[in-house]
Amino acid sequence: MATEKAKTTTTQDSAISIITPNTKIEGKITVENDLRLEGSVEGDIIGNSKVVIGSEGLLKGTLSCKNAEINGRVLGSLIISEKLTVRENASIIGGDIKVKTLIVEPKAVINANCIMNSDVAVIEPEIEVEEIQIEEEEVIEAKKEEEEELEKELKKQVEKEKEDKEKEREQKWHSLI
Repeated sequence: MATEKAKTTTTQDSAISIITPNTKIEGKITVENDLRLEGSVEGDIIGNSKVVIGSEGLLKGTLSCKNAEINGRVLGSLIISEKLTVRENASIIGGDIKVKTLIVEPKAVINANCIMNSDVAVIEPEIEVEEIQIEEEEVIEAKKEEEEELEKELKKQVEKEKEDKEKEREQKWHSLI
């Protein structure tokens, strides 16, 4: 649900997507270029470049990108493959922080588990889509198998009812003779 559209600004060789103040987005955002969040996002952000959460920005979810600068609030996890900068007015609450390089200014608030490692990888959205498609195919296959099983059971019940009725007719016929 968005109360206002996100803007995209182009500078020389790169585009910057901006989610403006008073904009609320629910769901997953995937972005190739830089992103600046001044509104709020309830969901995950997956970026291949830099993500800046501005002083009015709020993220309730997971941020996965190459570089990030936090000026606002994050309620969730961060997976940053290169550098994370946490500015003095920022707060990161809950979740995990996985990052290669961490810079924290005085007065910044971090209440999360932090793992600094040179092998942090950004989440790839294509992998998630493939996993969802595989899960969907498995669910469809399971439903087909379940329907086939129910159909077999129903046929067995119908056949048994026919046999029971035939036996009942025979018994009535023999009792009349």
